[in-house]
Amino acid sequence: MKTKFRWQPEISFSLIYWSMTAFVFFASWIMALENTRPYPTSIAVTMVSIFFFYLGYRRTLTITNNKITICYARFWKQTTFMLGDIESIQTNGSHVIIQTTTATWEGTLCKKARLQLLELLAKKEC
Repeated sequence: MKTKFRWQPEISFSLIYWSMTAFVFFASWIMALENTRPYPTSIAVTMVSIFFFYLGYRRTLTITNNKITICYARFWKQTTFMLGDIESIQTNGSHVIIQTTTATWEGTLCKKARLQLLELLAKKEC
């Protein structure tokens, strides 16, 4: 069974990332509205902002039968670790920290996803 959860980094990084992405998107549309005909620069900047929206949406934490795979906004970065390697799981509000023998992962999940993740990891450990 494969379960996916959408996550975001620490709130300050998320706020900066999404604000800058939205700024580029709206600036491109302001450039488009300044002209009465299609403007190639505004179209290119809109495509760049849509690409950054995609990268931000791409952040997933995927749990399969025996491993966890974390995809980051950078398309070349992906972390995988086995469920048996988990030493501890800490939660503080919506912030989740998973410590393994080799690495530590920190992320923010919505309340429903955080509860499902903790329930699923508890089942896998039993």
